Amino acid sequence: MSDYLILSLTRNVIFLTITFSLSFLVGKEVLYFLFYFFISDILLLKFNLYRSVKERNIYFISFSFLFILACVLAYHHNIFYEMPFDAYGDDKRFFEWGVSLKDDLFVSSYSIYEKLIAIVFLFYEILGVDSSIYQVLPINIVFAALTIIIAYRIALNVAGSDVSYFILFLTILLNYSYSQNVVHLYRDVYVGFFSVIFLLDILEKKKRALFWVVLVMPFRLPNGIILLFLYTFSFLFYLNKEKLFKFLTITGVSLTLILAMIFTNASISKYQLGNVDKIVTDRVSKFSDEASEAGGGMALVNSMPVPVRFVLNNYVQVIRPITINGIYHPVRESLKHEKILNHRSIGWAITTISLVFLIGPYFLGVTNIVLMRNNLNKDFCLYFIVMALTIGFFSFLDRHRVLIIPLLPAVYSIGCSALSGFSIGINRNQVFVCLSILFSGVVIYGVI
Repeated sequence: MSDYLILSLTRNVIFLTITFSLSFLVGKEVLYFLFYFFISDILLLKFNLYRSVKERNIYFISFSFLFILACVLAYHHNIFYEMPFDAYGDDKRFFEWGVSLKDDLFVSSYSIYEKLIAIVFLFYEILGVDSSIYQVLPINIVFAALTIIIAYRIALNVAGSDVSYFILFLTILLNYSYSQNVVHLYRDVYVGFFSVIFLLDILEKKKRALFWVVLVMPFRLPNGIILLFLYTFSFLFYLNKEKLFKFLTITGVSLTLILAMIFTNASISKYQLGNVDKIVTDRVSKFSDEASEAGGGMALVNSMPVPVRFVLNNYVQVIRPITINGIYHPVRESLKHEKILNHRSIGWAITTISLVFLIGPYFLGVTNIVLMRNNLNKDFCLYFIVMALTIGFFSFLDRHRVLIIPLLPAVYSIGCSALSGFSIGINRNQVFVCLSILFSGVVIYGVI
């Protein structure tokens, strides 16, 4: 029996054991996760979408971890909220929209995401099964696990060095801003997947990159426009003179179409294009006010001059949450007054503790990305800066960070492989130790 077959059998046995164990939390609903895992794994093997055995292992580890977290949080929600949905998010709303759209898929909706949910529900309705959140939640986990494979490929492409399972686990799965947001019914996991695979295609010079731009737009229009800008920049950067006329012609036609839609006040998803200037202004003002009211590190950064904020934001988006925000106090108060276990405080605390070990490479990695040093790929650097800018200046929602968190393995690898850049006798390892000690103080302060 070959080693590969033994490894496959071991994976399957472990996953079946996990499934059986989690049935005590959510009952027979675990069978949906089992079904989606084996179907997706078979399809990925059938079409040779795994580039290596390691990628298949990454998919297995990622899916298993998120499967466990999804069931634990569903159990938490059922206990404290008496429903499998989070009390602070839109997952219940997307679920209810999906159920209502089963009767008429062609009615106007918030985005394409709830229509896809309705299609899944219709499939199970044909089989005589009532609609359940567990029919669609595993699909989110499939795309989240695929995103981590793409994150691994991006790190390999940009930094030129392999990334260990542990670093992938530490930088993405143990980052609660990513893991807890992809195991709820949010469309951000799909926006994140299409965005990172777009970046990978740009890095590998594949022509299909524009295809992912088109797919993102029905999920969230502004993200599609951002990717279109990045695609245009990349295309122009490598454009030869023979193709310039053709490109300018296509661009002219596209701009004419966009302007016509704006002046006619056409709508895409929830956006009225004639009000695009007001939408941007209101959104920036809204999230700037919320950042100031939030207090702590976000309020401090938001109070600084725009040029300083622009630079610091690149670091902030990597090391959020900046502090534990007092894990003991919110957990105690939520149990005492609201009778609810604050899972976010616990998750973000774990993330912050993990940052103690990552802060040094992150700091040097971001510095090299912002300065575009050490022959780093310019497309990757621009993508990182634009996404950090978008999240830091136009959004305050934690789940939007799923767009940038898959880049963290690459940021870490860049930080580990790059020189410190300091000319004052401090080497890279000393920088790592100093930053870890400093950040440890922040963690201890947050706990107190």
